[in-house]
Amino acid sequence: MPTRRPFSEALLTGIRCRCPNCGVGPLFMGWLRMPPACPRCKLSYCPESGYYVGAMYLNFIFSALTVAILYAVTLPVHFLARGSIAGELVFWISLGILLSLLLMRHSYSLWISVDFWLTPWEPGVEYPLG
Repeated sequence: MPTRRPFSEALLTGIRCRCPNCGVGPLFMGWLRMPPACPRCKLSYCPESGYYVGAMYLNFIFSALTVAILYAVTLPVHFLARGSIAGELVFWISLGILLSLLLMRHSYSLWISVDFWLTPWEPGVEYPLG
């Protein structure tokens, strides 16, 4: 069983998008493609089917809260600008989609880092999907 590192170190590897076990191997190959395991320590990045559903929820919550806060902060400007409602809807929906795409890697990375910190699993073990 791997030794548990400090939680702050788990968060740091999550923010850096690195392997939660060794802290060196990359979590992503390209923009959103994840390898099945760490190239350095062979930790499986997908311990079970549907593993990253929670990360998708985190991504949605972070994106929605950020857009809501930005909207609330810029609300006084809306009354002065008097732009069209359709234009504002397009802007805020586009911002939400873009923010969701930008935060996806970090949401997935933080999800696996915190989960690995809570319940570490053995590197090199193949977990069946399905």
